[in-house]
Amino acid sequence: MRNAKKRYILIHHEIERVDHVALESAIKARISDLFGVVGLQSLNLKFIRMEPNFFIIRCDHKHTDDALFALGSMNFEGFTLLPIRVSGTIKKLRCVMAEFIKSSLKLA
Repeated sequence: MRNAKKRYILIHHEIERVDHVALESAIKARISDLFGVVGLQSLNLKFIRMEPNFFIIRCDHKHTDDALFALGSMNFEGFTLLPIRVSGTIKKLRCVMAEFIKSSLKLA
């Protein structure tokens, strides 16, 4: 039996003091509202890394579009979540995150 393919989603947020447990439960509740409990289970979500303004979510590759839709249409404590990039590896997302931080520092 082969391992299921996974995709990693890099998400940017502007929340200063984020409660990661509340954020995780809000995302799962939003996905459950949109796709039901079976949809939430088939997404197979896992929160991988939490950085100050970023986090990475792992999901099943067949349901990446569902996860992007749910994250893009979500409001958490008055802030929106911005999915930046989808990748097959965490290493690539770390590079993208570093480039995003560099470019935002140049603008400021």
